[in-house]
Amino acid sequence: MGRFAYEVGSRRKELLNLRWSYDKGDAIEVPREDTKTRKPRTIALTPELQSILARRRAARVAGCDLIFHHDGHPIVDYRKAWHSACVVSGLGKFYCPKCRGEAGQYIFVLDATRKCPKCGEKPERPKYIGRLFHDFRRSAAYELWKAGSTVEECMEVTGHRTEAMFKRYADLFSDEERRRIQRKAQERRHEWRQAERERAAHAPDTPSVGEGAPQERDSERVQ
Repeated sequence: MGRFAYEVGSRRKELLNLRWSYDKGDAIEVPREDTKTRKPRTIALTPELQSILARRRAARVAGCDLIFHHDGHPIVDYRKAWHSACVVSGLGKFYCPKCRGEAGQYIFVLDATRKCPKCGEKPERPKYIGRLFHDFRRSAAYELWKAGSTVEECMEVTGHRTEAMFKRYADLFSDEERRRIQRKAQERRHEWRQAERERAAHAPDTPSVGEGAPQERDSERVQ
């Protein structure tokens, strides 16, 4: 499911509700009832997605229409398994929820046996800090944008409802990239201003862009 999420950037709930009955061969037609926007959407099947679905067909259980399931049952809460997998892969850490620093921050990382190095306890519900499943959606949005796709094209893949919602993911861009975008926008602005000045040069009675307000007439000056 993680690989599928990375490829299409879908929301977790939408992925968990995907069914074989939605598979139309070259696309998955998601009904409005299963989307956050309450609008139906289409997931075009690429070779990568077809390969994932082929593996899921091999794991299909009779009587279960869900594409992603656990032994034929709906996946209710995947977070415990996800957190453990990330910790093993070095993408996250478990912290003691009781033992904290002076500012209240989590600083005591549990060892391989999930024991706190300070209090020596093994917390039943350790604090997890690391990669989130939602990061797949962020990665998909980021890579689609970086590859040169327009915002509209990106939204078709990720299913974002508005451009403003998609642009929230622009926070992933580095400071250098944001500065580059600003410089490019300013360059376009100055090019426009220059074009306006050249156009105004052919109309002597019209002040050029950036020259300020016209001079006051003598009769309007304060004596």
